[in-house]
Formats: sequence, C-alpha cells, structure tokens
Amino acid sequence: MRKIILITFCCLGISTIYSQGKDDIYRIENKSESPAFATYNVNVLILHNDGTYEIMYQQYQTKKMMKKNIILNLDKEYGKWERKVNKLYLKDSKSENITKFFIKSKNKIALIIEDLDVSSLNWKKI
Repeated sequence: MRKIILITFCCLGISTIYSQGKDDIYRIENKSESPAFATYNVNVLILHNDGTYEIMYQQYQTKKMMKKNIILNLDKEYGKWERKVNKLYLKDSKSENITKFFIKSKNKIALIIEDLDVSSLNWKKI
C-alpha cells in the first residue's frame, strides 16, 4: 500500500513540474572596452511564464576568468515583461524604466536603442 501511495505522489509531482512549462532564457556575451580597463560581459535574461523577468549583468575581467567563473561584478534587475507583436517590453520594478527588445526570430532578440535603432548584438535563446 505504501508503494502505491509513493508512486502516486511521484507521478503527481512529475506531472506538475512538466505542466508548468519552460521559462525563456536569453544570453549575450561581449567584450567591453573603456579607457580605464576592458571587461568581458555576460548578460542573462530569464522570462518567467508568470509575466516576471530577471536580468543578470555579469562582468568578468577576461574571457578566461569567465570560464573559471570568477566574477568581477554582478547586478540583477527584476520586473514585469510584456510581448506585443514583434517587440518585448521589460518594465523594471525599482526605477519604472522600460527596456525594449525587437524579436528577430523565435531564438534571437535585439535591444532597441532610444526608440530609433536596433542593436547589432543579438541575445540568443538557450
């Protein structure tokens, strides 16, 4: 009897995990050079199914340090997201700023700069 109850609870747990669906995760890597010093940036955007998002801005001293996972600086941003036609709107919960992305395909998005231009750097879905 205990085995049947245990199997039932395991099946219910597995079915609820798979019924929640997957969050969309986008990532971009680039090297940033300033007059003071250069950094290697990795940004990760997680779009949750409940309409919230999380962005992690990670800075590394070099790409080699990124592979070793030695972070120089880490910032996080939270808020709500909304998708309209071919644009993605992210509204920050602290500062109420709105960041806009252009949806290029189902696997790529690009940042919209000051409502005028689309960035050439693509965030790729992972």
